[in-house]
Amino acid sequence: MKRFFLFACATILVATAITSCKKSSSTPTVQTEIIGNWTVTKVYVDTNNNKTMDANELTTSSLYSGSMLKFNSDHSFSTVLLGVTLTGTWQLTNNDTYVQVITTGPYGDSTSFHIESINSSTAEVKDTTDQANGGTTWLYMSK
Repeated sequence: MKRFFLFACATILVATAITSCKKSSSTPTVQTEIIGNWTVTKVYVDTNNNKTMDANELTTSSLYSGSMLKFNSDHSFSTVLLGVTLTGTWQLTNNDTYVQVITTGPYGDSTSFHIESINSSTAEVKDTTDQANGGTTWLYMSK
């Protein structure tokens, strides 16, 4: 009986040690999800300025549609718009609900996109910086 008790205690101890060594699965964060190469798949421009994405506002503009955006883990950023390569930096703001993209060079600019949704393969972001000149722009992207 004493051997059985010792064996049971040793088994429980070993099982506890083994399970405590397993890596815990971490929940993805916006910071980890945004890293990578994104392709713009759809663009909506709020041309009637009603702050709503209407079906007829889907645009085929080559400015964004089909563009590639690359967010690197060192917070550098690059994209090609209308054949022009833009580089700069990016940062998350407002409790990771916005991504601010700061381009450098002759086309230097800063744009903040509200992150509507993001996961490991798709993202929807909203640019509200140009509401006075055509309203909100929604970008749908995929990796």
